[in-house]
Amino acid sequence: MAKQKRLTVGEEILQGAREALAAIKGDTSAVRVTIIPRIDVGEIRRRLKMTQAEFSRAFGLSLDSVKNWEQGHRSPEGPSKVLLN
Repeated sequence: MAKQKRLTVGEEILQGAREALAAIKGDTSAVRVTIIPRIDVGEIRRRLKMTQAEFSRAFGLSLDSVKNWEQGHRSPEGPSKVLLN
């Protein structure tokens, strides 16, 4: 089996732009779709048998963030998302 040639950054950008243009025109056959599952912070916290305050302290998270995530007002992003996954 032959190795696929690795694209340069510029080639990847151009490929992405072509895919975006094709999708805009209605052709979704070449479009990559990434599905990011929702993180259920409340479920994680309950499995660990922790209060919101304990959970936020243990993982170095803001208590307000934990509350907002559990209430569905916001979703974890960046490093918090990685940590919770």
